[in-house]
Amino acid sequence: MTTKQRRVPVVVTVRHDRGNGRASVAPLAGLTDRSVEPDPPTSEPAEFDPSDHNIDDVESYVEANPDELDAVLAAERAGKDRSTLIEWLEARQETTETS
Repeated sequence: MTTKQRRVPVVVTVRHDRGNGRASVAPLAGLTDRSVEPDPPTSEPAEFDPSDHNIDDVESYVEANPDELDAVLAAERAGKDRSTLIEWLEARQETTETS
């Protein structure tokens, strides 16, 4: 049987005994390994906002994520509304509809 090791943050209390110069460390009462586990990441990826990117980056994103085309087009219309980008997105939309 193998044992899997992992690092877990631990909150401790430290007591210093002035008489003998030694310190003792004890886990803080009430904390368990489960209580310090981080929250799992969300399954929803962050939504791509074309307003945060230049036109070349948006085009690259859409080429890599063609299923996001409609959402990116709607976000661009609601955001910066750049005519050259909208024309490119609409042309891309037409070519994917005819394919």
